[in-house]
Amino acid sequence: MTRRRRLLLVAALLASVVVVTTTGGFSSATAERGVHVNVAEDANAYLGVEQAPSGTENGTTNLEVTVTNQFPAGTALTAVEVTANGTTVDFAERDAVEPSDERTYTFTAVPCDGRLTVEAQGEGVAVGLNRTVACP
Repeated sequence: MTRRRRLLLVAALLASVVVVTTTGGFSSATAERGVHVNVAEDANAYLGVEQAPSGTENGTTNLEVTVTNQFPAGTALTAVEVTANGTTVDFAERDAVEPSDERTYTFTAVPCDGRLTVEAQGEGVAVGLNRTVACP
């Protein structure tokens, strides 16, 4: 075998090894991004919620609920539904709850171990929370 023929054979062998093996590229990739959420007390959250029970007797109370839109300027809430004791009230039914606006409603005969649910929505935002009814 001549030197030239041996050189061509080695070159052909290297070329076939390169064709058979991967090139080190990839066809797809996956990445995970973490999400960090800060939890704030109701008074400091984007949606402020205050409960004021009164007239507690026989395990029920009259519950005054105040909701405050604490989102940045320009973030109006177009739906703010508050549910207690099976009664749902939409605080934004007549008009949107603008930033820094408050709405209040008094629910009657709410069980002291009951749940208070608040769901609010606006353009690009949605907030929901569940609280236990606070009785004195």
